[in-house]
Amino acid sequence: SMDLENKYGTLEIQKELLKLLKEFDAFCQKEGIKYSLDSGSLLGAVRHKGFIPWDDDLDCLIDRANFNRLKSAIADNETIRLENCTQSSLWTERCRFIKSDYTGHYSPTLDVFIFDNCPDNKFLASIKLFVIRMLQGMIKYSLSLKKGGLLMKASSLVTYLMGRPFSHKTKYRWYTKVAQWGNNKSSKYMKVYHDQWTALKYSYPCEILKEVKRFEFEDTEANGFVEYDKYLRIIYGDNYMTPPSEEKRVPFHI
Repeated sequence: SMDLENKYGTLEIQKELLKLLKEFDAFCQKEGIKYSLDSGSLLGAVRHKGFIPWDDDLDCLIDRANFNRLKSAIADNETIRLENCTQSSLWTERCRFIKSDYTGHYSPTLDVFIFDNCPDNKFLASIKLFVIRMLQGMIKYSLSLKKGGLLMKASSLVTYLMGRPFSHKTKYRWYTKVAQWGNNKSSKYMKVYHDQWTALKYSYPCEILKEVKRFEFEDTEANGFVEYDKYLRIIYGDNYMTPPSEEKRVPFHI
């Protein structure tokens, strides 16, 4: 639960994030928009009945149809907004307060991840993933060659140069189109194409992302998948209820 002793230095941002979650959840309830807490936030709800004490952001997951409704409905909201195409959210949608008094180095953020169909045809699925990865390289504002071997560095350079002539908005529009390839027919698996490079390997059986229920989260409630157990095992393995060793308890976000 919340880092009340401020052992990890996350208490202030968690207080602000909790306000953000309440605002977002109330808005989704009012508009009938279905979402689930995601990754560390869902794990927190299940394991800690709130935040993982050392966590300093929020994640939620939403399907494409609900996301489109969220995007159009939130445009009129005077408290929270969605943003993308910024230096800090290259291809991820983020929900933030329009005005915030929070003065920390990292503005309180709810990352909104979107899931789309993963084509049943293996070849098409791998083409889709390849193009998404290529676009991730093209979308970057600046080039970093710190990570990976020679091939990774070369592909980072090539995709970055390919992306240079186009505006961020144009590249993001392409990205969104590609993420939706295959959504016109049903599939067995879903993927979160708007996620970071390393998370693109995960696929989720459609049925585990279907239903949501209310979970206790600090002094409020939020939505989470009914099939949270299957979902969390895919990301964190079978021992997700065991917290990591002390030295690994650090905030992690994109």
